[in-house]
Amino acid sequence: MLRTRLLHTTVAASVLLAGISASIAPVGADSTAPSNDAFGGALALPGGPIGSVITSNRGATVEPSEPTIAGRTTDRSIWYEWTAPIDGTVTLDTAGSIDPDTSEPLDTQLAVYTGWTITSLDCVPGCDNDDAGPATATSHLAVPVTAGTDYHIVVATSAPSIGGDIELHWSIAGTPPANDERSAAMAMTGEVGQLTTGSWFATADPSDPAVGDDEPEATVWFEWIATKAGTLTVDTIGSTDGDNPLDTLLGVYRADEANAVQCLDTCADDDAAGAGASRVSQHAEIGDRFLIQVGNRAVAPATGGGTVTVNWSLASGRDARPTATLAVSSPRSIEGAPAQFVLTRFGGTDEAAAVTYRTASGTAVSGRDFVAVGASIAVFAPGQREVTIPVATVADDVAERAETFALQLSGPINADLADSSATATISDVASGPATISIDDATVSEGGTTTVNLRRAGDATERVTAKIATADRTATAPGDYAAVPATTVVFEPGQVTAHVQVATTQNLAAVATNLTFKLVISGVTDAVLADGISAVTIVDDDGSAPAPPTSWVALSDAQVIEGGTATVSIVRHGLTGAPLTVTVRNSTSTGVPGSDFTELASTPVAFDAGQTTAQVTLATLEDSVGELDETVNVVLSAPKGVGVENATGVVTIVDDDPGRPEISVDDIATDEAHPATVTLRRRGDLTDAVSVRIISSAGTATPRADFESLPLTTIEFASGVAERRVQIPVAADAVAESMEYFTVSLSVASGATIADSSARVSVFDAATDPPAYSVEDTSVAEGGTAVVTIRRSGDLSEFGTVTVRSAPSSAVSPGDFAALPATQVVFGAGVETLDVQVDTTDNAVDAPRNLAFTVKLTAPFHGSVSDATATVTIADDEGQAIAAPSAWYTVTDRWTDEGGSSAITVTRRGNLAGAGAVKVQLGGGTATLGADVAPFEPQTIAFPAGVTQQTISVATVDDAFAERPETVLVKLSAATAGTIEDSAGTLTIRDDD
Repeated sequence: MLRTRLLHTTVAASVLLAGISASIAPVGADSTAPSNDAFGGALALPGGPIGSVITSNRGATVEPSEPTIAGRTTDRSIWYEWTAPIDGTVTLDTAGSIDPDTSEPLDTQLAVYTGWTITSLDCVPGCDNDDAGPATATSHLAVPVTAGTDYHIVVATSAPSIGGDIELHWSIAGTPPANDERSAAMAMTGEVGQLTTGSWFATADPSDPAVGDDEPEATVWFEWIATKAGTLTVDTIGSTDGDNPLDTLLGVYRADEANAVQCLDTCADDDAAGAGASRVSQHAEIGDRFLIQVGNRAVAPATGGGTVTVNWSLASGRDARPTATLAVSSPRSIEGAPAQFVLTRFGGTDEAAAVTYRTASGTAVSGRDFVAVGASIAVFAPGQREVTIPVATVADDVAERAETFALQLSGPINADLADSSATATISDVASGPATISIDDATVSEGGTTTVNLRRAGDATERVTAKIATADRTATAPGDYAAVPATTVVFEPGQVTAHVQVATTQNLAAVATNLTFKLVISGVTDAVLADGISAVTIVDDDGSAPAPPTSWVALSDAQVIEGGTATVSIVRHGLTGAPLTVTVRNSTSTGVPGSDFTELASTPVAFDAGQTTAQVTLATLEDSVGELDETVNVVLSAPKGVGVENATGVVTIVDDDPGRPEISVDDIATDEAHPATVTLRRRGDLTDAVSVRIISSAGTATPRADFESLPLTTIEFASGVAERRVQIPVAADAVAESMEYFTVSLSVASGATIADSSARVSVFDAATDPPAYSVEDTSVAEGGTAVVTIRRSGDLSEFGTVTVRSAPSSAVSPGDFAALPATQVVFGAGVETLDVQVDTTDNAVDAPRNLAFTVKLTAPFHGSVSDATATVTIADDEGQAIAAPSAWYTVTDRWTDEGGSSAITVTRRGNLAGAGAVKVQLGGGTATLGADVAPFEPQTIAFPAGVTQQTISVATVDDAFAERPETVLVKLSAATAGTIEDSAGTLTIRDDD
């Protein structure tokens, strides 16, 4: 039988193991210290505002430098780490801590600190406690905390003690978020976007719609208005409860101005996006208003919630259905060998697809350098991902430069085109494709080394690469002068290039020689064969000139043309004496007198102890649309003062119309298929511009799932509107849900960044991924229900799924013992596992057999094919009791300020007799008397057969411009029936 203690967020979560061997020391054992015995091994607690954890302190010790708690000597201390999710006061206690041998309460001590070493801990106000009260052995604290701050918590037992089971509880009081009510929904703007907001302490209004069969807890609301027709898709991928994916419930509803919602098609979802996340798609017409409801399951009734992430996109088009996208590679080949163009289909593959292709000459001429291909059709069968198009090339005896030709695509069927053409490069047969490598080097301390870059193979083309230094055991600037990312160019025919790095003479006699490295990245028109050079600095252990005792450095600055740039000079080291340095402008792309006012050689004085000073550079306004311009400001200092950064760059940002913008597109791909990321330039295409791009991990892991893209500069030549970057994506044998990583743009030159990041979604390529299902069953009242969870498909890897019960006509604890959210672990090869749920034998005669459900969520290494099982409890009593005969509900309404609204109360069910219900106003954002006319509670009578009654609520007109306000219309004290919807919302629209 499955038993678990799951109090809100619980670290010691229940786990069923199958096919995995685990050994757990008995709680009473005193031979081994717990893993969180030392400060450095503190147990990380979940990040939610409410939670608990049970940990043994048997075998724990006290470190020599540990502080005392409440002035008393501690014994057997254990440590925890916790990050506050919100501002507030956290309450901690050790209630329930016991000696498992005697079942007696433990005499505990409790303290909370900030700081990251045991010798530098700071006691927050009211940080420690011995006993919670008279004759109480356990401890209790209430301390102020700040969101995002890390805290260390220690629990000990009073000496002497052998310890026992320490039960630590924590909770923070809070208030609902701003978008707790649908009338205050947070705006989602644009066709594609993402919003992240907290839902801790959000409430669930009784009038909120259910999501399928579930009533969401901790509901927050969002609003989106369609600016074009299409299919709106909303998901909650990325939502967390502080440590794990948040099990969300999502509703996407059409809404009127009074915030009344309407569900069309499939408007609500639980787990369609995997790992507890939800996804809903709805058709939208121009002007349609949608209210989006995000809630979660009741994991912590006092708070619920977490960090909610809402992602949305609008797919436009005639039928707005998702389509496949075709991309084509740009191959390289040696003359005489075919150029292999690979067409790749991303997205849906259920249907056949096709595209027309043909070749076109470039510097390579058809008939002489390659065999032309006329208009032909490439066909993708259903399920097919790739089609290869070989184009024959011609070998000759002529020594020549590499040549290119194009493959052009047109007329796609059941697909869109990501690429309309691709370029094949034919290398001369004698040389092969170009490769770039770099030599290692050795240099004496204080010397300058020249490091060689080499090109092998085809040397007929211009090749570029980025190179920069990076620390190893040698660090800049103390051991060498860093080289920032610098472009190295191989002109046609050039096979070597060089970069120089200066090292620093210092007085330190080191035990070993030091090293740093030079790293190559961003290679164009060549293959990187060896991208890292190790440079060794040989220590000379001799006398050396005295190093500087202080250093100065210049900062960069940016200014809108016409403004004044402020460049900072920073001094560190010995700053006790006055110092004067000199600053002037140097080279620039701007013109003195036209773009900026020249800065002549200017002394800048530091007083004794002063560490920063500034110098200003005035720029001049013009009406010319142009690229950003730069001015170099140079710094010089007296002898004995080191200059760490002698040049500051002032960037003058153009503010005239026509400035280009660069953005990057979100894409999706499959495992083992490269991700082709498209960068787009809009606006003025006249000049060359550039931008830096880099990848970063999301749920996908670098090296395991994709090859990291280092910081790379992408250049747009004059007239070029798009550039593409390919990122290799790995394949593995693990069946898993969709993963993603991101690419980010930065440091645009000659343009602004309109969209700085994109998500690359990677879909699993497994042919038979595992699927989890749960089977219906029945049990006699008072018996134990055995529920089978089944896994089908590829069982070669371990996998997990979360199981929990949910009430239906049977409720807990009256009819059954609730099964909290529990992770079930399938070992490799394991197909089925059982969970057990106790039912209650009671004396209640039910009108029919009762039932509850068991649900699966959050699969790992697989998906859920059947998420819900029904467990039927067979009643064993006699005559059943009568069910409620009628139900009362109240509608939501809206009205303009100063108007009146007719609120409808509805009765359904058995209407043969009379009934009544009480109506009153209360709650919401509107103020009774100021926004709503006085309203006395009243009882509405329903004669036999009557289904609806109305009441009038008047509002007050005022002269204030304000947001819409709400007042709740509440039902209570029903006779001859049950209240089904206890509150309706009246929304008052401002008319000022």
